[in-house]
Amino acid sequence: MSAPQTALLLGGGGVGGTAWMLGLANGLAANGIDLTRAERSVGTSAGAIAAAILATGVWDLSTLGDAPAIREGAPPPVPDAEIQRALFDILGDSDASRRDKSARIADITSTLPTADDSQIRRIHTLIGTSSWPRTDLRIVSLAADTGERHVWTSESGTTLSTAVAASHAFPGAFPPVQIGRARHIDGGLFSDINADLAGPAQRVLILRPFHGVFPEIPSPDESAVLTANTTLLVGPDSESRMALDPALAASAAWSLAFAHGTRQADKAVGPIREWLGRAGNSTIQTWSREQ
Repeated sequence: MSAPQTALLLGGGGVGGTAWMLGLANGLAANGIDLTRAERSVGTSAGAIAAAILATGVWDLSTLGDAPAIREGAPPPVPDAEIQRALFDILGDSDASRRDKSARIADITSTLPTADDSQIRRIHTLIGTSSWPRTDLRIVSLAADTGERHVWTSESGTTLSTAVAASHAFPGAFPPVQIGRARHIDGGLFSDINADLAGPAQRVLILRPFHGVFPEIPSPDESAVLTANTTLLVGPDSESRMALDPALAASAAWSLAFAHGTRQADKAVGPIREWLGRAGNSTIQTWSREQ
């Protein structure tokens, strides 16, 4: 597979984060920039849902002001606040190494039950398909017992909805997903964006709902991507940030965050056009409907 000119990274951020990224993509499309044309997409956690929706093109983005799974009457399970607080404490520990964090997360998840088929069906309803797209889509999860990162692709031998469910399985909100002999949990517990998986793309666009929320402890490979002058990172503005409040009910969070993402696209389009321009006309023609 040849190196992609452009890579799109979509990070973790809960229900609101998924909707904000899709709203941003919807607003950018109205401004002539089509994120569904990325040569490579990397989705982690909430970003796995958004990446699958964008890469497969099943949904008309303008219709996603309400989440498909919510419209179908399949709300997520009631979260376990105690487990979630413990995990956020681990993620927020700036003194702990990634290996230490993985070991502590494995201790928490070892006694959790495994997801049943309803979790996979809910993700199928949300993304609209279980089939992988023809484009280079990468979905990230974490092996619950070992803390090792796993990157799922069309060649991994599992359905897209199963891979996305695994990447989205944040303990305390969704149980681990069994794939083969291993149980998998939210890929954001390794890194919320997994920026190193963008390489060797010439240009990298990152949509990061958690930007500024957790301490920055990127790996050297991630740092190289994040600090490159060919990388553009877009995070929620102050108004969008309020829509990402985890205390909001899922249906309210989705609708509000989607609307704010669509609004914020008007501010993001200028920097994104400038970023596209660094790659020359070929990339602009790939991504921009106005050319």
